[in-house]
Amino acid sequence: MNPREFEAFLGCADRLSFLEAWLAARGVATKRTRMGAAIHLVARFGKEAYGKDAGGRDSPVRLFAAHYDRAPGTPGALDNSGACAALAALAVELAGDSGRRFGRHDVVIIFTDAEELSEGGLVDQGAYGIARAFTGSGAVPTVIVLDVAGRGDTILVSDSAVALARERAMRAGTPEAAAVADRAASLAANACGILACAGFRVLSVPLPYSDDLGFSVAGIPAVVLSVLPSTEADAYAAAMRGAPIPRGDWASILKSAGTSFPPTWKLLHTAFDDASVLEESTAVLVGRVLELLVRSRP
Repeated sequence: MNPREFEAFLGCADRLSFLEAWLAARGVATKRTRMGAAIHLVARFGKEAYGKDAGGRDSPVRLFAAHYDRAPGTPGALDNSGACAALAALAVELAGDSGRRFGRHDVVIIFTDAEELSEGGLVDQGAYGIARAFTGSGAVPTVIVLDVAGRGDTILVSDSAVALARERAMRAGTPEAAAVADRAASLAANACGILACAGFRVLSVPLPYSDDLGFSVAGIPAVVLSVLPSTEADAYAAAMRGAPIPRGDWASILKSAGTSFPPTWKLLHTAFDDASVLEESTAVLVGRVLELLVRSRP
C-alpha cells in the first residue's frame, strides 16, 4: 500500500472490505470465512503453488497470518495494520507469480479477525475457530503469524507458543501432543536459522501471545514474528534471559521485562499508534523476510 492507501486503511471502519477490495483490484482472489462471530479473509493461489503427498492428497499448507482487527480507540498502525499491509503486498506477488519465481510454496494467507478478543478468553479468539477447522481437515498446517512489525530493524521470533505446546504435551502425555510440541519447536528454530543465515538481525524471545495462542491450543504449530528497534530488542532480550520463563500473556511479560519493557509496545492500544510511528525501512525489511520464508519453507 502506498502512504495514501495506508492512511485510508487506518481510517476505514470496515477494514475487511477495504482489504478485500484492495486485493481484488490487484488480481488477488479472496474468500470470506466466517467462524462464529469472526470473519477471516483467505487468499489462496494457483494450483501450481500447492503439492500432493505420495497418496495423492493435498499437502499441508503453510499459513501466513496477520490480524486485521484492532483495539477500540486506536488507529492500530503497529497493531496490526503494518503487518496486514506486508501480507497484502506478499499476496499480490504470489498471485502474479504463476510459479515463475516461487514455484510450489503451499502458502495460504489469512487476515484474521477477533485477535484482540483473546484477552476475553481463548474461545473468543478468531484464530482458535479457524484452527479447529484446519485440524478437522486431516493435513495439519504450520502457521507464521506477523504482529507488530512496523518499526525497527530486529526480527523477534517468539518461543511462547513452543513453551505452551511443551507444557500441554507434558500434561497430556500423548505422542500426538509431543509431536505438536516438536513441530512448533522446529518451526521456530528453522525460522531463526533461515533468517540469521541470510544476514537478518534476529532474536528468539518470549513474546505476548497473538494468534499463535489459538492455533497452538488447537494443536497447530505456530510462531509469531515481530520487529523492534535494536536497542529495545536487546534490552528486552537481556531482561528476559535473567527472568523466570513467563507465560505469553501481557501481565507476565510486563512483570518479567520490568523497566526493559519496549517503548514501542507502550504505543499499542493507544491513540498514538498511528502512521507516524511506522518506518519505511521496516516495511522493506519485512517484505524481504516474508519472501525468504516463502522460498525457504521453514
